[in-house]
Amino acid sequence: MREAQKRLLARAARAVLKLQARCTREACMPASSRRLAQLTLSLLLFVTALAIGSLAVAADKPPVRAITAFIDLDPARYEEQFADTANRLRQASAVFQKAGYEVQTVRITTQPYPRYVRGMSKEQALTLLSNLAALGRKQSVAINIGPAVMTDEPDPAMLELLEALHSELKQLDASMIVASESGVHWNTVRAAARHIYRVAQKSPRSQGTFNFAATAMLAPGAPFYPGSYHVQEGGRFSIGLQSPSVVARAFAAANGDASEASRLLRAALATEATQVNALAEQVAQVTGWRYWGFDSTPAPLTFRALRPLFDTASFTTCGLADASGRSAKLWTRDHAGAVTMEATANW
Repeated sequence: MREAQKRLLARAARAVLKLQARCTREACMPASSRRLAQLTLSLLLFVTALAIGSLAVAADKPPVRAITAFIDLDPARYEEQFADTANRLRQASAVFQKAGYEVQTVRITTQPYPRYVRGMSKEQALTLLSNLAALGRKQSVAINIGPAVMTDEPDPAMLELLEALHSELKQLDASMIVASESGVHWNTVRAAARHIYRVAQKSPRSQGTFNFAATAMLAPGAPFYPGSYHVQEGGRFSIGLQSPSVVARAFAAANGDASEASRLLRAALATEATQVNALAEQVAQVTGWRYWGFDSTPAPLTFRALRPLFDTASFTTCGLADASGRSAKLWTRDHAGAVTMEATANW
């Protein structure tokens, strides 16, 4: 372990303990100062977690967070399509696993669902989409049904359909595109806000909102959910890499030099890109799909809201790294001590 890293972790830990103690003495602090201190504490907890991660990360390969296949769904033969796609995803996963990568999830993204349910009754559309969710569970494949709205002209019938799905916690990710090269889609912004509000009201523990995102300027082909989508470009796949360990190693090796950290990170990501692209070409040969590219997003976070939390009242933020040093649990407590949010950060 580098001495500089030890000192960084020790300083961060002392700062967290000092500031957390200060936050608990809220009677001695004005509300504005408490909020500033609590926000600073949250930042210090994040820095501490990153420091722990940089000390503990082994020089192994970053996990493949997602292998995402893009299909043009045919309602007349969707079961056959899903079985075939799931089988090819398993073949793709095997290619990466053989090369030493952990594959965490495999996923399917269809074209925007309004394109294949339009003309159906609401009951027929709900049955089809519910069946897709069931197939996803059966095949252990995550499903994304694409954007409900791509322009600034929301279709009330499609919005109603998505609201019904997410209110019932159907595991189908979807989105609305609220801005593009043509500008902000204000009608869609309002539709997205209404969807989040109504699903939060209707779904158990408001969890239906976690399968939805409002996106802006996102190109097709992204492997990550809920924003992933395509338009008439089925037969492709993309890779989502979980690369915080790459970032941690590069920054740790730079010894505080920002320019060197940038150089090392570019070199490390270029190395990962070369390896991933070579394996993706093997996947293309095995599956017959075309390779769309990969996303090296470095900071995954699993998050769960448990009850409302407002910055008008005092709250505390806590964190604890697990024994392996590969993840940390984060949580917040409100002024009454109740846990309001839980999250897990991986590196």
